Amino acid sequence: MLPDTPSGPNLPVQAWLLGWAYLAAQVVYVLDHGTRPVDAWTLASMLLGALLVTWVASGVLQGRTVRLVLVWVVTALVLLVEVLDLAGARSGSRAPGWPALELLTSLACVGALIGYTRTPYFRWQRSHPRAHGPSRAPVLMLAVVVGLLGGVSAASDDVGVHVRFGAAP
Repeated sequence: MLPDTPSGPNLPVQAWLLGWAYLAAQVVYVLDHGTRPVDAWTLASMLLGALLVTWVASGVLQGRTVRLVLVWVVTALVLLVEVLDLAGARSGSRAPGWPALELLTSLACVGALIGYTRTPYFRWQRSHPRAHGPSRAPVLMLAVVVGLLGGVSAASDDVGVHVRFGAAP
């Protein structure tokens, strides 16, 4: 059992692992796909990304169901895309090794998310939804960085939706 503070259990190591796993996944994505030129739209995207990711991460750390489900859905979709990418279902001019590294970081995110949701802290947060508990601010700083990186990362060139009207050639 974790030592308790006056407001509940201490923040577990798994919360840090969760934050670092998602940061690692975002860094690998940026290193693979590059960044966009920084202009007013990119800065706005970075700010919005930081706010949104931090809000969602705060909800996950607090055990909020909707935000937790949202993270599971997004993580599962990213994992699916990366499995397809590694299997060669998508084509592109990427350097070898990046798809495997992206898949490994996504698997780390899944493992960290599973580990965090099994902690006494998570159960305490779920059973005491109005309690503040110990400060989550240091871990949420990782979420801010993830959101900032998401706003500056270039979109993948080999992912897209193509709509064609008319008869197929």
